[in-house]
Amino acid sequence: MNTFTISDFISIVNKRKMRIILHLVIALVVGIIVAFSLPKEYSSSCVLVAETQQSMLSGNSLGGLASMAGINMNNSEDAIIPDFYPTVVKSYPFVVGLLYDTVYTQENKRMLVLEYLQDEMKTPWWSSVFSGITSLFKGGNSEKNMKNARINPQYMTQEQETIVKGLAGRISCSISSKDESITVSAMVQDPQVAKMLVDGITKRLQSFIVKYRTAKVKNDVEYYKKEAGDMRTRYKKAQQKYAAYCDSHGDVILQAYISERDNLENEMQLAQNAYTAIEQQLMKAEAKYRERIPAFTVIEPSSVPNKKTSPKRMFVIIAFLFVCGSAEVIYIYSRLLFGKSL
Repeated sequence: MNTFTISDFISIVNKRKMRIILHLVIALVVGIIVAFSLPKEYSSSCVLVAETQQSMLSGNSLGGLASMAGINMNNSEDAIIPDFYPTVVKSYPFVVGLLYDTVYTQENKRMLVLEYLQDEMKTPWWSSVFSGITSLFKGGNSEKNMKNARINPQYMTQEQETIVKGLAGRISCSISSKDESITVSAMVQDPQVAKMLVDGITKRLQSFIVKYRTAKVKNDVEYYKKEAGDMRTRYKKAQQKYAAYCDSHGDVILQAYISERDNLENEMQLAQNAYTAIEQQLMKAEAKYRERIPAFTVIEPSSVPNKKTSPKRMFVIIAFLFVCGSAEVIYIYSRLLFGKSL
């Protein structure tokens, strides 16, 4: 390796300054072309809060102090805590469901999200070139088959998985560690679609939360409804049997008939008590079901964005200039370090 001074390095840079300027101009032109070839993207978001079922043991004061300290002490009775919601939103079944939601573009075109992603989303010109070259080596019916067949999250083709992952990369869900507020966002090329996509995500996430939190209690309600129906039928049969016996033996005073009447009355009373008890259990289960349904409060509703989120064109241009300049510096440094002529 060769040794050199800073003055040597600066001297070489001065000698090569015209070539460096030429390379920077080329990088500038390429950066401008790339920056203005990238399609505009618009982002919309929504902030909401979901009521949580808190454990009575923890106390509200402890949770409040933990929140002030930035610590998330989740005392929810749910197995799926709010921190898990972003994973739910990114899951294949959730994303596939979104693909079949209906949206309207700014031109008032009505279509499915899947159709919008396939037909309306623009790509840079170089993507079209690469996809055209790739299509020469593949069949041309994959897109047609994808539109005709509904996507199964468990059995997806490569093309289906690509578009599902593409949509998953355009949506996001984040949870605040302090107040557990939920922020849902989406970014696409149409501002109207971005807003409607956020609304669809929010609606589906709310449905998921309600369905999960009420699943066990709903099963209890269904169980008690079935039991109450069976007990009511049993009570009605015992009541009819007792009434029929009394009607047919009204004038009989024999002890055997009186004992049979008392037995039937006791059976009817037991059936009535059992029916009353199960009805009370049903009412408790229904009350608990209503209690478990969380209330959602929208803090900041979604809106149609007016300004694009990306691309940051100036950032792209500066990045090209920086890479080009860094490459020139590394090239000169390496040549001097190894004693090679420039």
